[in-house]
Amino acid sequence: MKRTYFKNFMAIIMAFIMSIGMNAAVFADTIPVIDMGTFHNVYVQPTDSWIQDKWEHEIKEEGGKEYILLKRYTGSDTDLIIYGKATAEGKTCPVIIGLEYDSGTGNYTSYLNGNTTVKSVKFVSVSGTSVMPEIAGKANEMFKGMTALEKVEFNDSFGGKLTDISGMFEGCTALKTADLTGLDLSECKKAEKTFKGCMGVTSSKLTGVDLKKLTDASEMYSGCSNLTSIDLTEASWGSVLEDTAKMFNGAEKLEEIKVPADFKAGTTCTDMFKTSAEKKLLIKDSPSETFINRVCPTLKDSNRYLGEVSIRAAVSLSGNTLKADMFTCKLYRDSVAEVNLIKTVKNDSTGRFDFGEFKLSDISKPVKYIAVQEEAEHMTNKTGNLTSETTIILNTDGSLKIRE
Repeated sequence: MKRTYFKNFMAIIMAFIMSIGMNAAVFADTIPVIDMGTFHNVYVQPTDSWIQDKWEHEIKEEGGKEYILLKRYTGSDTDLIIYGKATAEGKTCPVIIGLEYDSGTGNYTSYLNGNTTVKSVKFVSVSGTSVMPEIAGKANEMFKGMTALEKVEFNDSFGGKLTDISGMFEGCTALKTADLTGLDLSECKKAEKTFKGCMGVTSSKLTGVDLKKLTDASEMYSGCSNLTSIDLTEASWGSVLEDTAKMFNGAEKLEEIKVPADFKAGTTCTDMFKTSAEKKLLIKDSPSETFINRVCPTLKDSNRYLGEVSIRAAVSLSGNTLKADMFTCKLYRDSVAEVNLIKTVKNDSTGRFDFGEFKLSDISKPVKYIAVQEEAEHMTNKTGNLTSETTIILNTDGSLKIRE
C-alpha cells in the first residue's frame, strides 16, 4: 500500500516537472515577484581634507576657467595651510580667496577678516600656481582683526603683483613680526595702516621688498607700541612717496630707524614720529638733508637721536705702578656742576676710564661732555687733574663730528 502510494506520488512530481518544461512561457508570467525595495548608492566627490568641512566654498567660473572660491573658515585648526590648487566637488582647480564688500567702509575684505582663533597662515603654491585674491592686486584688510594671528608665511605663493596692502594686518595684536618678504609689491601703491595696532610686533622684515611705486605709507606702523627698531634700507623706495603722515605714530618704544640716503618723506609727513619716544629716536645711515629738515622739525621739543658716541678718558702714572681702580673720573654734560653729573667710573689696569656709549638727542646746540679726574688719595699729582672736554656737532648731512 505504501509502496503504491510512493510510486503514484513520484509519478505526479515527474509529470509536474515535465509540464513546467513544456509550458515555460505560460508559467513565466505567473511567477510571483518579490519587491526588495530601491538601493541608493551615495557617491561622495573627492575633496581635499584641508577644505572639506573647514571652509565655506564654491566652484565658480570666469573666462571659461573654473576655480575654488574660499569663503569663511569654519574649522577649528589654529594653523592653516592654503594651497594654490585643490580638489573640491570632483574638480581640481586654482584656489582664490574670496572678498566681501563692506558697505560701511566701502572696502573689500577677505572672509578671514576678524577670525579670532587662527594663529598662523602659510601659503603654498602647487605646480607653479599661487593663491590669489578674488580681485587682482587687492590684499587690503586681508587679515585685519585676526587677534590671535602670530605669523603669516607668504613663500612667494600669494597674491601675484599686489597693488594695495592697506590695513592688511591692522589690529592683529598678537602678530610678532611685521614681515612683507615673499610678496611682490613692485606695483604696490597703497600701504597705509598695513600694521596699524600690531602691538606685539617688535621688528619688521622688509628685506628685498620693492616699494618704488608706493605713494601712501601713512600710519603704516602706527600703534606698534613694542616696535623697537626698523631698517628702511632693506627695502627699495621710490620718489613718488606722497604720504608718510603718522607713519610711526604711537610707536612708543621705537629707538632706532635706519633711513637710506635717498629716502624722502612724503609731501604730507605730519606727525611721522609723533610718540613719546621722539626725543630718543636714532636716525642712522645719513639720511638726506631734505629728510632731516622736513621730518625732524616735527619731532617733539625739536629733539631726535643724532647718533651714538663712545666717551673715554685716560690717566698715566709715573713713579709708581698703575693698577685698576686707583683713580676716579667723573663725566659732566655742558658744565662741571653736580646737577650735570652723568657718570662716575674708575680706571682699568691700562689707565683708561670708559663711560660707555651715549645716544645724542639735542640738536638746538652742540653737545659738550667734560671728563674730570679726581685726585687720588695718598698720591701726589704734579701735573694737576685731568680735564678733557669733547663737543659733539651735527653736520648738515646728519653725520656726527667730534671736536675736542
